[in-house]
Amino acid sequence: MQSPEPTPRAVSLRAFVWTAIGALTLATAGFAYSQLPRDRVEGPPGNPFGPGAVCTETEYVTGSGWQCDIVDMDVAHVPVIAATPYNGQCAHLKVVDASWACIAALPAAATS
Repeated sequence: MQSPEPTPRAVSLRAFVWTAIGALTLATAGFAYSQLPRDRVEGPPGNPFGPGAVCTETEYVTGSGWQCDIVDMDVAHVPVIAATPYNGQCAHLKVVDASWACIAALPAAATS
């Protein structure tokens, strides 16, 4: 008499365990990567909003000078890097790709 053949499993236990370990490893690595601090770009020196604030858009107001329009709060306390300065005349600056970029030129009356 022949011995009955073992019933095949749909997925072997070994394959299931290694797939689960691989998935958990990838999930843990993805979560850890998402928690890494990201660099931020700081605005001009003399920030009136305190050490946790980062100015990312500023404009020149005739009579009162530069004022910060958009302030990002650094609540995660990530490192802040200085933006590359803008050289030239401009009335409205914004941080774009870690550099100050002019988004509005000075009016004709101000340049003459």
